[in-house]
Amino acid sequence: NNKPVDTVQITRNKRDTYNRTVSITDNVGSGKLKPGTNAVLTFSSPIDSYDISKISLLEDSAIVNGLQVIKDTTSTRRYLFKFPWKANKEYILKMTDNAFTDLFGNKSKVYSRAFSLDTEENYGTIALAVTVPDKDNNYLVEWLNSENEVLRTDIVKKDTTLNYIRYPTSKYKVRVVYDKNKNGVWDTGNVKQKRQPELIWNFDKELTLRPNWDLEEKLVIPKNP
Repeated sequence: NNKPVDTVQITRNKRDTYNRTVSITDNVGSGKLKPGTNAVLTFSSPIDSYDISKISLLEDSAIVNGLQVIKDTTSTRRYLFKFPWKANKEYILKMTDNAFTDLFGNKSKVYSRAFSLDTEENYGTIALAVTVPDKDNNYLVEWLNSENEVLRTDIVKKDTTLNYIRYPTSKYKVRVVYDKNKNGVWDTGNVKQKRQPELIWNFDKELTLRPNWDLEEKLVIPKNP
């Protein structure tokens, strides 16, 4: 009823400091960079600026020029490191202290990551021809790995072909959400409003991507799962 039932008071010690370190995660932790992509670094907080003089790239232990640092237009915490990556080369991306500064003035620490360009033989591609039962509705087609983790979601409104390019050779699944309210997410039910959860349909075929192989598969979404 909008009435507080408890209150907690937190007292700060005068000697406490609140300087935070900008931590970094990347897409080359496995030591392999996916062909046709670039190294991507994701920071723990929104980035305000960076110092290119504190960033270097080594190719077979020799410093090379031409590395481009590009801000991801979809995220203030993600940067792309673009370079003409070559096969059979060993790369090391290095950054000294304070290479990146976030919006709060916090600095990044020393960073170093060794990796190489993966081979095309470790990836497969599939074209999924999707047929929808009703062109007035939205459908969310989810691409899942064998652990049921969603790797990609596409909003489908009409018959189309979804291309899944260069995914690691493995087994994958497809799940479809009937996006009744067209908000792009699966909505749970609401007892008070007597509303059922949005319907879900699981494609009964497991899709296996094979090395350096292009597949085609048909996905006919039923009208009522």
